[in-house]
Amino acid sequence: MLTSFVIYIAVFLISCFACRQYDFFVDNLTGDSDEGKNIISRTINLFHLDKWFYTLLILAPPVFIYTFRSLSVGTDTQSYLAIYELNKHLDFFRYIELYGTYGHDHEYGYQLILRISYLLGGGYNLVKFICGFLIVFFSWRGFLYYHKKFNVDTALCMFFFYLLEFTYGFNATRFMIALAIFPYSFRFVIEKNFVKYFLCCFLMTMFHSSMTIAILFYLMNFTGYKVLREKWKYIAVILLIFSVVMIRPLVNTVLPYIEDVFVKVDSYDIDTSAKYGLGVYVVFLLFLAPILRWDKFVEKDVRWTCILIITLSFVVFRFIGYFCPWLIRLSRMPEIMFSVLYSGVINLQIENGEKRFWKIYTIILVILYYIDMIVIDGSSEVYPYILDYTNYV
Repeated sequence: MLTSFVIYIAVFLISCFACRQYDFFVDNLTGDSDEGKNIISRTINLFHLDKWFYTLLILAPPVFIYTFRSLSVGTDTQSYLAIYELNKHLDFFRYIELYGTYGHDHEYGYQLILRISYLLGGGYNLVKFICGFLIVFFSWRGFLYYHKKFNVDTALCMFFFYLLEFTYGFNATRFMIALAIFPYSFRFVIEKNFVKYFLCCFLMTMFHSSMTIAILFYLMNFTGYKVLREKWKYIAVILLIFSVVMIRPLVNTVLPYIEDVFVKVDSYDIDTSAKYGLGVYVVFLLFLAPILRWDKFVEKDVRWTCILIITLSFVVFRFIGYFCPWLIRLSRMPEIMFSVLYSGVINLQIENGEKRFWKIYTIILVILYYIDMIVIDGSSEVYPYILDYTNYV
């Protein structure tokens, strides 16, 4: 178990270090003359080889462990292999017809990945490689936007992403690809560009149909936006108290009246016996920074309002999700934006001592959350990590 933990953390840190170096390189690009430099230096400058090297270092380590893992690593790894095996001998139209019987009839993005693997003869490892690449690449490129516009630390964003979200992709592969696109998509909510946001939501649904709900986040740009922006603190406190104190008795009260009609949500059972673990209280504590420092966020850039508001939906989704796992998935959309929010705390106009406090506070809580949920409770079943180069063609 310890060896697996070291492997994961080492991979995450290497990738994050490369993110930091990439940002430093891009932020300091200048038009300096190449006069007096040798041929190697001029070649590096001309083709930006440093940039490409750091890009490779960002992507390669996490994609490697995602691709070359045993079938026992990841809850649904074998299920995805079964889908691969079941459909690899079908022609394209028969493939779509049969794939639709599993309820994924319009998730053509993942179908395309499978077809590419079949055509190239790359086997199941090529499927895992493409999926791992898309998850890491989309999330990284999405966070780069917030680095450029909000001056957040991309390396810290990726570190939080790896601990909170990445290993979930070893399980829910299609959903995780769609989720990785969300940070990039959300930029168009901030920029109030509905057409581009709609197109991004359409792309997300090509990998997982549940992402259609993402379109609702654009509503924060309408009449309710001003109310939420001005009354943020009060609404946040009410939601936190409601989620911790009231959701369980509310679900227990309402469910008997609707269970005959609505006993399942997207094939996931509703379980009112579920209990809160340590993770739910860590989530509660993570709200302290944005609540206590809301004014500083907006003072720095009013566009932070959109990111702060979306976290409100996370609270209700996550707490209800303890009774319905389908809503746990939906809560990951605002949860992935926490990576941006956490990273933004350390750039607020506050004293250096307080910055260090919030940085250490947040990193410790996220690591505790990772240890509790992923390592101890075994969420997504990624421990122990087992390296396996076996390919299934």
